[in-house]
Amino acid sequence: LPRPPLLFLEKMDQKLISEGLPPPLEFADETTRCHVAGHWGGPISHREFRKEYVDFFVDVVRHFPPWQLSRSSLLRQLWGEPHGGDLYDPCQDLRSTCIRVLMVKRGALAKNRNVVNLGALRQRLEDTYPTEQVRVAMVEMESLTLAEEVAAAGLAHVLVGSFGSGLWWGQFLPEGGCVMWLRHLQAGKDSHWSKTAL
Repeated sequence: LPRPPLLFLEKMDQKLISEGLPPPLEFADETTRCHVAGHWGGPISHREFRKEYVDFFVDVVRHFPPWQLSRSSLLRQLWGEPHGGDLYDPCQDLRSTCIRVLMVKRGALAKNRNVVNLGALRQRLEDTYPTEQVRVAMVEMESLTLAEEVAAAGLAHVLVGSFGSGLWWGQFLPEGGCVMWLRHLQAGKDSHWSKTAL
């Protein structure tokens, strides 16, 4: 890697510090700052990223000890139990062929990158496919913790959302997963978001 990847902690976790991080990951010190706008960016352009960098990042995030949570609870929370809790629900079974669709409903921060008819699209899918074959969750990801966001993407097979940085969750989809990137007709091919798409 051109420089060691850094882990920023909101508060120093002594247990984590004593256990150490897998190399080449290092803790950021108090003088290190993120991008000035508070989000991903800075001197590394998207052309410098390689698959192994992304794979390393995804592996670290997925296995970060404080972010481990119950996947079965999250499955129930997001993809629901249409038959009630007593019957077998294939979409709650990680080994089943049920396709879990995660529709990203953007919050207030997204401003003009909302899909206004996302609810109608969800209804169309639910009317077209049996719930035991295709299950749709429409989620405002900002309402989840970062750990829940990562886990939710890892449980989905299809990620649907508007163009922009909100589809960064696609990197946590399981192998073979699909990202459906919805882009407004007025956002031309040469727009910023088209160039930086996943």
